[in-house]
Amino acid sequence: VGYDSITSYAEEQKLTTGQLQALYYDLENIIPVIYNDFYAYKENLELFTRSVSRAIEQTSVRRWIWFIKNGNGSDGSPYDMMTKYQPTLEAQLANRRMEGDYWDTSAYLGLDPESGTEESLMWTSIKNIYDEAFPRMVNADSEESMLKMYEKLLLDMEAEGLSPVEAIWTQNYQKRMEQWEE
Repeated sequence: VGYDSITSYAEEQKLTTGQLQALYYDLENIIPVIYNDFYAYKENLELFTRSVSRAIEQTSVRRWIWFIKNGNGSDGSPYDMMTKYQPTLEAQLANRRMEGDYWDTSAYLGLDPESGTEESLMWTSIKNIYDEAFPRMVNADSEESMLKMYEKLLLDMEAEGLSPVEAIWTQNYQKRMEQWEE
């Protein structure tokens, strides 16, 4: 990188003197911004690593804001979290085992029935039934008792109106797929 590489790039691209001058000015203005952003980012990362509450006080950056750096880390996975730079042993193991796996769930988000409809009330009741039954199934004494609880869960959810809610989900999903295909 230096004068020779810039000259060869300019010759290769057949840049005029004016274009080269404009490129120089652009770089001259952009590099300090990139430099400042990088060091501000690195400083904030260090603050959050030490103490989230103190970092919030000092920077006014809230906990839910993610730091994103484009590119891939040394393990080949993309930078995606402020703590990605110092993953725990468990996270390192998960990153190795799940490398290349991803799930795009955006197609399934927001398919619930519209608020205020009969199906919306059914869905609220169904969620409540599930939320009460699931912990009990997880803590069941045996596989047999868990399966009995699961069968009861399905019957209770169906009695509350699961089929009409599933029909709404399917209808909303099909509408979304039609929109996405356009």
